[in-house]
Amino acid sequence: MKLEEVQAQLHDLEHKILSRVTEEQDKSVSKPAAILWPTLLKEGVIIEVTKEEVHQIIQQALKEYSEDRIGLLEYALESSGRCIVSSRSSETYGIRTEWFGIPFWHYLQSPRVILQPEVHPANCWAFRRPRGFVVVHLSAQIQLTAVTLKNVPKSLSLTGDIPSAPKDFVILLPQTAHET
Repeated sequence: MKLEEVQAQLHDLEHKILSRVTEEQDKSVSKPAAILWPTLLKEGVIIEVTKEEVHQIIQQALKEYSEDRIGLLEYALESSGRCIVSSRSSETYGIRTEWFGIPFWHYLQSPRVILQPEVHPANCWAFRRPRGFVVVHLSAQIQLTAVTLKNVPKSLSLTGDIPSAPKDFVILLPQTAHET
């Protein structure tokens, strides 16, 4: 097979994939727009935008949400060169299952998970005591202006509640460049 033929096939495949992604994205946007539009009309809301404009607004909002769930640059992601220096005195909590005294399953999530962008049930760093401590090394100096603590949404919890999710946290900054 010639290089030109392979490139043509790859181009066709790319076009098919992009068409399918666009089609699926349009379907996912059409559903909220179809629900929202009749509700606005029924409640007598004066609408100076077209149905297509509502569709575009929802599509843009979903696009922004899917790109970054908080809308801020995340400086503490492991994929950007950040790392856990230590978890100090915090003992990681793990689930261990035994059968007749023989361990056959052990689940343990390391503190590294806090530097990952994914947020879903059971994807967390659980620690044994009521307080956990972790030291994160950033690969560059930053001017700290905001901090976000991500928890799984209550709507994604099996129980509809997240009582063990951290609510309070403290940030300590080193006084010197060598202090950790």
